[in-house]
Amino acid sequence: MVITRTALAIADGRTTFGALHGHSVSVGTAVILGSGLLVVRLGFALVSIRASTSLAVGVSVKVRRDLADAYLHSSWAVQQAEASGRLQELLMSFASSASGVVGAFSSAMNAVLNLAALMIVSLLINPMATIAVVLALAVLGSTLAPIRARIRARSASAAHAQMAFASSINEMGALGMEMQAFGVRDRFSDRVRELIARDARARRSAMLMQGALSPAYTFLAYGALLGGLALARTIASAELGGVAAVMLVMMRSLSYGQQFQTASGSLLASLPYLELIDETLERYRAQPATSGDVVVDDVKRIDARNVTFAYTPGHDVLLDLSFSIGAGEVVGVIGPSGSGKSTLVQLLLGLRDPTCGEIDVDGIDLRRVDRRSWTTTTAYVAQDALLLTGTVAENIMFFRDRISLERVRHAAKQAHINE
Repeated sequence: MVITRTALAIADGRTTFGALHGHSVSVGTAVILGSGLLVVRLGFALVSIRASTSLAVGVSVKVRRDLADAYLHSSWAVQQAEASGRLQELLMSFASSASGVVGAFSSAMNAVLNLAALMIVSLLINPMATIAVVLALAVLGSTLAPIRARIRARSASAAHAQMAFASSINEMGALGMEMQAFGVRDRFSDRVRELIARDARARRSAMLMQGALSPAYTFLAYGALLGGLALARTIASAELGGVAAVMLVMMRSLSYGQQFQTASGSLLASLPYLELIDETLERYRAQPATSGDVVVDDVKRIDARNVTFAYTPGHDVLLDLSFSIGAGEVVGVIGPSGSGKSTLVQLLLGLRDPTCGEIDVDGIDLRRVDRRSWTTTTAYVAQDALLLTGTVAENIMFFRDRISLERVRHAAKQAHINE
């Protein structure tokens, strides 16, 4: 504002002018004051950028940590039921959306604070004109409410479409061998193209609506500005310098208003992603993995007593199953696909709890056994061999730091893979 009034004074050929409330300053003093204010503004801007950047990265890190911790500490039933690729997409794209919210919020607050400062200065110059500007901005904001509602709705559709896309691609990527063996490569390609097109349509729709917010605001705002100029022309008693200054304030306020509309559009577009993250976190945390407090270091007998298990009520996979396994025994379980063999293994590992009945370890209900001690006592060989990116030794250890390198070498020799 100081720079604006200084420019007007120079244009009129004056050496002094009234700054605020009749206090006059020289043009030279005003230039020095304006330069100082510019330096202060630059300092505040740099501090704001640093703070918003640190906050955005911090939010992204926190969201990823919370999601990973909640998932890894949820029960096996929750983890197995999770759609393929869902967690990865949440940790990558959706967490980035969370950090984007911080940037959009910072931009919106910056616009609001600058606009507020501008209005305060404008009030000191021409209160009535400033009130008119504020009212015009409020009307503009309410006029754009339907567009904001559409932005949120379309962004929600885009978020769900993106999640479905990630899950489908992840599933298909894991079926590469089957694709080659059954000769359906072209159908896979068609399916991937269809998924890409579906996701693109949802994102395009959301982005178009979000992009329309700022131009719509600009159109309405400049229309209001033209109306204000026409009104000012009819006020013959108005002091020209004051009117011109207020018009400049209006022009400047429109740019801050546009910045706010752009930021609010980004916030609305990101909200569905944050809501999906919150829903997922709540679901993970609602079903944590359980663990007892009885420590076991040696197992002599496992007894299943009238064990029944159902994934859905009324559809039993295992029904009234009882058996005993003593130390040193080798037991094989045979049966057709879907007969419950894998389910039984999961029950013995303690990954799932029986719907009815119980599994005892030396007379202790497996649900009461400490999880860590049970995993050190039991061993499991997965049906499918999946490898981590790393060394052979790291794959044998599988994050079990308690296993020494000597034991790893011994196991590799026994499995005939040492070479």
